Amino acid sequence: MRKIKNVVLYISICFLICGIPVYYSSFGTDSIQNSEIEVTSNKKPVCSDLLYIAVDPINISSSDDWALYPFITGDGSDLYPYVIENVEIHGIGVKIEGSTEPPQLNLSYSGIYIDSNKSFIIRSSFITDFSVGIHLGFDVNISQVKNVIIQDCGLGIFNSWHFTTINISDCQISNCKWISELGATYLNYFMYGGYGIYTSSFAVPSIIQNCHVSNCSIGILISRSINITKNELINCGFFIEKSSIVISLPYVHDDNTVNGKPFKIFYYEDNLTIRQSDADIYGQMLFFSCDNLSISQVTITEPCSFGLYIENYRMNIEIGIESANGTHLENIVCENQLIGMVLTGIVFQANKLDVKNCEIGFGLANVRNSNFTRLLSTECDIPFYIIARITETTIETSPSMSFYMVDPLSRWEGLHVEYERPSKNFDIEPSLSCTFQLDATGLYHITNRNEEIPVVDLYVNITAPRIAGYDIWILISIVAIASILCIRKYCIKTKI
Repeated sequence: MRKIKNVVLYISICFLICGIPVYYSSFGTDSIQNSEIEVTSNKKPVCSDLLYIAVDPINISSSDDWALYPFITGDGSDLYPYVIENVEIHGIGVKIEGSTEPPQLNLSYSGIYIDSNKSFIIRSSFITDFSVGIHLGFDVNISQVKNVIIQDCGLGIFNSWHFTTINISDCQISNCKWISELGATYLNYFMYGGYGIYTSSFAVPSIIQNCHVSNCSIGILISRSINITKNELINCGFFIEKSSIVISLPYVHDDNTVNGKPFKIFYYEDNLTIRQSDADIYGQMLFFSCDNLSISQVTITEPCSFGLYIENYRMNIEIGIESANGTHLENIVCENQLIGMVLTGIVFQANKLDVKNCEIGFGLANVRNSNFTRLLSTECDIPFYIIARITETTIETSPSMSFYMVDPLSRWEGLHVEYERPSKNFDIEPSLSCTFQLDATGLYHITNRNEEIPVVDLYVNITAPRIAGYDIWILISIVAIASILCIRKYCIKTKI
């Protein structure tokens, strides 16, 4: 009998030892480690030897308003511009618009607001706790912002007028966070905040240089004809407007860094193969229109806003949008990001993608003709964020995974969801411009839609792994228990 007990114990231990590594290797449930970089800079801290003058927020809405602030020097001419310097301005925190849903920034609550065509310089100052640190309005022709520290604002420096000449240098900006995850719907939209520097200008010569931006949702927006050079981003990354990428690329210099490594935009570079040794070269990688792109065996843990960002659309004049060979993704892990992976386009073939400790795990937008298997999102505020439309696409993930879906254009009358097995893994929340309702048949109806847009049905097939991770562990456990019971029954029957 003792011999038989030893055999049973030995078999049980073997099953448990075999089962545990299979469980962890299948699901990638390693303990999550925060890999934020300690914020240090090679640049000399600005304003460290100055005594600031504490002042109230500055609001220049017309040429007459300059006279309201006696500490501002100059006369507004090109030779003697108005100068705002050595001031310290404290707010009471980021404010949002009272009744908007989703919430949006109250842009009128700014540390310094200037909407005047007079020449001016803002320098050697400190601004904190506003919706916008420095807000440059439509009437600004030429702006100079130098040696300014901005902390804890919705937007650090903001200007959206395309014809303002931008000159921003030697600034230190930190902790500008977006106020809603719905900012993922329009990443280049300023009303959700989150940018250290958000500017958009065709004016030449405009420049953003030698700035240190850290711990923002997104560090700097690359837009239009603004020279981007010698900037240092820590724990955040760049974002570029796809609509202006052809214009912008010549102005993005190779001397910008993210987490101490070069920043790289891959544009129309076909047949790329990216492995860990390639990814380790860069602090951030953005891929646009790269056909036959292959990325595998890569882990990205240092925060750069987007662990992996891929838009693989490309335009063929004869047949329209295409991506002939698509994008191949295999065994990729992204951690500690604003969005773990942003995937937009057609013909994705992806397997074993894992995102951890991100505000949004997967951001999928306008994806079609694609196949995603074994996707895992761990410790993410929103595991999946889907922007319609998603068509002719299969997504395989664990049954407990939740989805958030928005349809900004209200294009769909119904969303049909097919399940491999019962699950609640497709939870649709109200979108930006319409409302989803689930009826007993599993059909999601959209109300409040734009009736002028043609009605189209959207089909998405959501499946679960047939045998993976937890399922394998359960299977092994069942086999182990059954074996023990059989051996015991045999021992009792034979009275060994």
